[in-house]
Amino acid sequence: MKNVTIKNAFLLQFLPLLATLLITLVIGVYSVKWDHTTSESSLIELCQAGFMLFASAICFVQRKKSAHLPLIFTILSAFFAVIFIREMDYHIELYFPHGAWKYPALLIMALTGVFAWKNRQALVKEINVWINLPQFHTWLLGFLIVFVFSRLAGMNDFWQSFLADNYMRDIKNLVEEGLELLGYALMLNAALFFVILDPRVKQSQTVANKTIATHG
Repeated sequence: MKNVTIKNAFLLQFLPLLATLLITLVIGVYSVKWDHTTSESSLIELCQAGFMLFASAICFVQRKKSAHLPLIFTILSAFFAVIFIREMDYHIELYFPHGAWKYPALLIMALTGVFAWKNRQALVKEINVWINLPQFHTWLLGFLIVFVFSRLAGMNDFWQSFLADNYMRDIKNLVEEGLELLGYALMLNAALFFVILDPRVKQSQTVANKTIATHG
């Protein structure tokens, strides 16, 4: 029985994660060998936006269905939507003034902030449950890759000092965009499992409540 449980855990957590990494690798290889660009209309950029749009959509739908994490799904949907809008800035600015993408993004952020504040007590309880879910660490890793590591990898000074006369901006862009794609893929993977595991969240909620009671 124990072996079956371990096998199920492996199938549930590691195989989808491996599939996510392989998909990211395939897109990266295609971008290098055939696309030859990381422009705003390149496959790698469109996949980034597509991943975030899909993640936002599934969280938006799940917020109505969830009995345990409706607030978390609402905030995650808004979070992914803001990233999607940011990734679509070039396309938005083809039809609207420069910087126009900031206005819907700021509006969503403001409304989400008000929503979170109004529901802060219930939200704290949901956060304690959320961070105990198995895929939370996958989401957190994706978040760090996008907002920390890819930014560090995108620093021109680093690449210019590292490559000197061999510096090529395309290499820097490819590494930066590849890291972003990986981070987005990991966050999408986590979002899918937040939705799939949501009906079983009661077990994690019990664990979180016990933890709060113990520290209290």
